[in-house]
Amino acid sequence: MDAIFRECDKLFVRRKYMYSPACVMPALVRTLYATGIRIGEAIKLRHRDVDLDSGYLVLRECKNGRDRMVPFSLSLKEVLKDYVLYKQSQMSGTEPEDCFFTAPDGRPCNTGTVYEIFRTVLFRAGISHGGRSRGPLLHDLRHTFCVNALVKMSEAGNDLYYSLPVIMTYMGHQSVEATNRYVRLTAEMYPCLLMKVDEAYKYIFPDMGIEIENKAGEL
Repeated sequence: MDAIFRECDKLFVRRKYMYSPACVMPALVRTLYATGIRIGEAIKLRHRDVDLDSGYLVLRECKNGRDRMVPFSLSLKEVLKDYVLYKQSQMSGTEPEDCFFTAPDGRPCNTGTVYEIFRTVLFRAGISHGGRSRGPLLHDLRHTFCVNALVKMSEAGNDLYYSLPVIMTYMGHQSVEATNRYVRLTAEMYPCLLMKVDEAYKYIFPDMGIEIENKAGEL
């Protein structure tokens, strides 16, 4: 992530390419990493949805059809404040209804273009890419946030029985099982954490293979 941030910070837009959203990448990538929101949710943000005083985002019409509020850290608050100051001095469109992440000429960011720039960032950072739909993807930052949050809560001594529902709500998932799938990607990195998750939720998500075998034996 340090290499990705470093390469994002080196991006700039030449005057003849004022339609390019490359200049938003330092703030956009840090927002995705620090909040775990989806790229589509980030691009839909308007200035009225970003409260830099209290430190939260308002995400409207999310994947599950609901709005939600997402608090963010003090460090991200400073990043977004700097981005707004830069936008006020170098770009256009900082009225409440204007899109938050835009190209220098005020055009809304396009997801496809942002992905292309992210691929360039990965290349310059020396991070290999597996090809189309194989990643690393911007969406992987959402997975990273989820795992990092759960690890911090576990290391702080929080009971995972309560931690997963908190993260589930924050990320906009409709079930703990959806959040649990993110965590299972970390089995090799955090085996102790995975054991804690299994212990906390073994009665909610039983091993269906064993259950089917037991039923077959009864028949």
